[in-house]
Amino acid sequence: VYLAAQIGAGRLVLHEGHNSYWKLDRRAARQAAVEGLGQVLHIARQVGVTAALENTNYGKFAMYDTWQEWVALADAVSPGFPLVLDTGHAYLAGWDIPAVIRALSGRIAQIHVHDTGGQADDHLLPGQGVIDWPGIAQALRQTGCPAALILESGPHASIEEVGSGKRWIEELLIAPRLASPSGL
Repeated sequence: VYLAAQIGAGRLVLHEGHNSYWKLDRRAARQAAVEGLGQVLHIARQVGVTAALENTNYGKFAMYDTWQEWVALADAVSPGFPLVLDTGHAYLAGWDIPAVIRALSGRIAQIHVHDTGGQADDHLLPGQGVIDWPGIAQALRQTGCPAALILESGPHASIEEVGSGKRWIEELLIAPRLASPSGL
């Protein structure tokens, strides 16, 4: 939090953690996350840092299953706590990403754009996996969702691949959103 304040970061993305400690049940893990995130958020507000909560839970250590439970956890930390929708994590959790965007468009501060082959958090470039990008583009266009779109490429992506991913986002997700009647 202090480093984010020192460098003037526009937003600090927080993860809620995972239920990987065998002595905690999901309820206890969620409560521990709420308490810890609340402390971090308190410090962030004191030093003028804007924080947002990313959906990171999927798989056997998940503390929640639905996007509604994610929102409830965020609201337990602080009502209206801004959200960061990670497309790969959402897909792996079985969420209908366009429906999440439609339901939460005004609350989503960022969307982490990357794809998955469907089994792991691959961080593939968008369009190289199984995520419903036309559906996401339509939901963004319909809602006028103002979220910042952040390309999350894998660690082995070349500069050319990252540039291609950036152009893909601009053409499929940003340009149609700007051209829509509810555009940004």
